[in-house]
This record gives sequence, structure tokens and C-alpha cells, in this order.
Amino acid sequence: MSEPVPYERMRISDADREAVAGRLRQAQGEGRLTLGEFDERVRLVWASRTYGELAAVTGDLPDLATQSPVPAVPVPAHRPRRFFRAVLGVYLFAVLINLVIWGLVSVTELELAYPWFLWVAGPPGVVVLTLHLLGRPRPDGR
Repeated sequence: MSEPVPYERMRISDADREAVAGRLRQAQGEGRLTLGEFDERVRLVWASRTYGELAAVTGDLPDLATQSPVPAVPVPAHRPRRFFRAVLGVYLFAVLINLVIWGLVSVTELELAYPWFLWVAGPPGVVVLTLHLLGRPRPDGR
């Protein structure tokens, strides 16, 4: 009776080669291999005849089964409000400039001018308030 062939010397199939080539594509996509290394290793995969030769091609790559997933970038529970703060700053600056101009006109004419600055403050103020209310976190945390 003949002795069983060790696993490293067992012949591989085209499906085995394709699976290892897929792993190499993934490793190249992750930045673990340069394009040149990927090309060289794929050639070696298709020239391989045994599991031992395949293992030599992927020996320095982490095993997918034991590889811990890459931690995701934590998403803050509440988005930074930089955009809203910028809009609010521009809005308040525009209202302040118009209010100062209205005040100067009223003082130089010695009577209160028509409060036209309210047209600058009112409608855009509704938009800014709506942006604020839409950007607030919901009670359920979303």
C-alpha cells in the first residue's frame, strides 16, 4: 500500500488557482501588493501545480479567515455643524451691516426710515432657522 501524498504536494485545480488569483486581486486592491508584484504572483499561481507552490505565493499575505476586519472610521452621532455655523455667520453679518446702514440713514435724516432691513433679515432668517431645525438630531438618536 502506498503512503498518502502530503497536502503540500497534492495537485491543484484551475478553481484553486482562480481562488488564489482572486485573493491576490483583493490584496492588490487593499494596497498590500504593487501592480508589479501582483502580476508576478499571478503568473506564479497559474504556473503552480501543488498546494505547496500556491502557499509560497501567498505566504506573506494575511489569511482571510484570521484577518480581523479593518475598523471603520467612527461616524459621529451628530454631524459637525460647520456648514450651519458658516451660514449663520454670513446671515448675521449681512443683517448687522444692513441694520447699521439703516441706523445711519435714520440718524442723518433725523427720523426713522422705513425698516427695510427686516426684508434682509426675515426671509433668509426663515431659511437659516429651517436649516437649523433640519440639522438637529432626532430624539431617537438619528
